[in-house]
Amino acid sequence: IQQPVLETGPTSINQTSPTLDQDNHQSTYPFGLNVVADSADLNDPQIAWGIKWEFCRLATQRPVTFSDALLAELRGKHVDIAPKLRQLVRDHAQKRDRTTSDKSQAWSQPSRESAIIAPWEELDREDQAWERGADEGIGLKTEDGWYGGKVQFITTLDWEEKKKRFKVNLNVPTTGKSTHFGRAFHSRSCITMRITKNALKQPKLKQYLKACHRFFGRDFYVLDASTEKVTLVDSKARRPNHDPSTEMPEERLGLIWMLNYLNPMEVNQGQSVSKWRARFQLYFSDTVPGFRVDLGRIFEVPDLELPHDGEKCPAEKVLTDGCGRISLRALKDIQNNLKLDHPISAVQLRFFGAKGMALALHPSTQEPEEPGDIILRPSQVKIHMDARYETDEAKLTIDIVRPAKITTPARLSAETIQIMSHNGVPTHVFLELQKRCFEEDFSALVDWPADKPLVKLALAVAQTQNVVGSRRARLARGMARARGLSSKSWDEVEEGQDEVETEADQRSAAWWPDDVSGCPSSIAETCLVNLQAGFRPESLPYLKNKLRNLLDDTLSRYVDKFRITVPQALTGTLVPDPSGELKPDEISISLSEPMEINGKKVMILRNPAKQETDVRKVKIVNCPKLHQLKDVIVVSVRNKDRSLASRLGGGDYDGDKAQVILEESLVKSFRNAPTDKALEVPKCVKDSFKCDNGSVANLLVDKQNNEAHFNGRLSDILLLPLNVYPGEYSIWHELAVYIYGLGSDEAIRVGH
Repeated sequence: IQQPVLETGPTSINQTSPTLDQDNHQSTYPFGLNVVADSADLNDPQIAWGIKWEFCRLATQRPVTFSDALLAELRGKHVDIAPKLRQLVRDHAQKRDRTTSDKSQAWSQPSRESAIIAPWEELDREDQAWERGADEGIGLKTEDGWYGGKVQFITTLDWEEKKKRFKVNLNVPTTGKSTHFGRAFHSRSCITMRITKNALKQPKLKQYLKACHRFFGRDFYVLDASTEKVTLVDSKARRPNHDPSTEMPEERLGLIWMLNYLNPMEVNQGQSVSKWRARFQLYFSDTVPGFRVDLGRIFEVPDLELPHDGEKCPAEKVLTDGCGRISLRALKDIQNNLKLDHPISAVQLRFFGAKGMALALHPSTQEPEEPGDIILRPSQVKIHMDARYETDEAKLTIDIVRPAKITTPARLSAETIQIMSHNGVPTHVFLELQKRCFEEDFSALVDWPADKPLVKLALAVAQTQNVVGSRRARLARGMARARGLSSKSWDEVEEGQDEVETEADQRSAAWWPDDVSGCPSSIAETCLVNLQAGFRPESLPYLKNKLRNLLDDTLSRYVDKFRITVPQALTGTLVPDPSGELKPDEISISLSEPMEINGKKVMILRNPAKQETDVRKVKIVNCPKLHQLKDVIVVSVRNKDRSLASRLGGGDYDGDKAQVILEESLVKSFRNAPTDKALEVPKCVKDSFKCDNGSVANLLVDKQNNEAHFNGRLSDILLLPLNVYPGEYSIWHELAVYIYGLGSDEAIRVGH
């Protein structure tokens, strides 16, 4: 339930705020001050941040009168005060209204779901860790492997039409994903503000968001933005044991210190302002701490590049784009810290301003292990650090996005089917494959063998609907992605973007059995629970109807979404060949679980696939030097014109995943695109856009010339992605393919 908390005008200061003269206010808050949730009565250091947040949220539903007795009851730990807050607000609200308390309402004990997502114990542990000052929140410092930054403080910004003003709702805080920023600065230092469709339409929205936002005596500013939300950070948040004497005078105002700590302009002047702004997303993506590196054990080696014109190598000619190396010692520690029961050959990570993949560094006669723990490539380094913070333990911690793994089977999307059909695969092959796969799934759910029919049916429900995987992801919560348990299929996330936990994701993660009935929320899990209890569909109409609904969903997945499951296919992470043995258009896959795949012609593709060149036929070969690299797709670095990943929809090796199709009926008749015409960006596309991103260096010149103009431009840059909806060109591309054909000039133009 989300209730309005405090309503604020775009640049208002309420009467509980500190008194500021007009000139001082204008210099401190040049874009105004939005007092979202602030009260002099709550500025008591003995009242915990989470208690202030939840009390303020509840008090708007039942306004209360502050008293010494009320404030005394708010002091203490989160776990002690939070369970009493609702009754406390009710009692004090009723005292003000001179009404009697309703004793008839019983309070239920916390459910299993609330025990998992309740943030109170986690907030207490973060507070205690910060009081000790040992920087435990960044992880890898306690015996139980605890780390901080797991609590989500979320607000919703709406527009109230009657009062013509923005309205902020505080949502219930919960535990969820952990971010680098949350671990480094405490969960309370970051607030996510979701923006409703109604608020997004308001012309004054960006002006409102540029202002400072005050929460309980602390000033927050927008640091990152996406289509329908912004991320606010505490401008006064500092690292444990921070030395104030190292701060420059200008860093004491607004976000300047935070910008210099996270992504300093002075040492990143070569970046365009749009890329500089996008780098902040590295600090807010879903990660977990994996390994801490000594500064002296970080090495950098050059990328493998093809010959090119100009000083900067184009991305498609960088054969190792986004992939470095990591020591076996580090990988072993990461495996233990993630509690994985299998060794890993590569991880997707964030580290020291870099991002991408790190491939195991196996010592051998051909490749002796370097004396370092991690080897970075220039293509991975996105942020150059301020020299003052190079020894910061948070920056020297490898943050894990996910370990590399192979999954099977794979699914063909409608776009992939179009490309395969365009490149020679007959239509009847798709229909036969769809029919075969559907009959296998359907028959498993309706044809139960005489011996142990319920066991076989329960197994079919669990396997076809991924019930067990969903349960494990639900229990893992913030660790689901790092352990490879993310409920999202890889092809449901745009490559090159971080998975961000949306409101819908949070609701789906909270699909727990009902506290009263014990009935699960999903149809598949309901069927499984009933079957495990011994009920039979023919004797229980309720279970029979649920199974019928499950069959309808299965049919809809095949017909309406037209996604074909390919049993002889796998999905894995792309990495460049460290040995240099593979020839052009050769790949190597060494699986933990044996599977006969070597020597076969296969198709390889990335999602989303748009152009006729985005699916390519290659050969899987057996390369003994690569046998130790398990569960990754190793591709050749001996291409003559561009990297194989760049051929697959403009990919690279920073964590991109690919499908490898081994199904003979599909591969046999497929042929590669006759030309590389679709790989090149048409001149008409280049001429259609004005490239004027500007550089960070120009922005700094602007700062020297006009400080006020610089501040306004900086705020505009940080809010660039807001209210920009991707996807429209994808729809136009589908129409162009339908009307003109996949290989037409118009389809290629719109695809680019």
